[in-house]
Amino acid sequence: MDQKSIGQKVRELRARMGLTTVTLARKVRLSQAQVSRLENGLQGFRSATLAKFAKALDVPPIYFFVEGEETSTERIAEELEGQGLTPSRALRRALANPAFLRFAEKCAKSFRAHKKNLSRMEAAVRRVT
Repeated sequence: MDQKSIGQKVRELRARMGLTTVTLARKVRLSQAQVSRLENGLQGFRSATLAKFAKALDVPPIYFFVEGEETSTERIAEELEGQGLTPSRALRRALANPAFLRFAEKCAKSFRAHKKNLSRMEAAVRRVT
């Protein structure tokens, strides 16, 4: 996905939420001009900046790289299958929930540093399903 497409998704989400570029800029701690350049694809997103936008717009970062929620769910399921894991129907439904995806992303980051978080993630999946 190119920078222009990501910027367009940011603009669409911002408009849907009723935010101005000034308001969004304050939330992500950038200038209004920089937010405008990012939305118009004139400047590239750094991963940390994209994470700030995702948090401010209440979507998981993966939202900017896939088309539609179902595709996102399918892409994640394919990635899991590529790792030798077969996601259940219940997990596939949970993957369609943006809040669950944000939780899973946080767990994945923590897992790298603390392997014991896997049991917490499994318990959360059981609660969701």
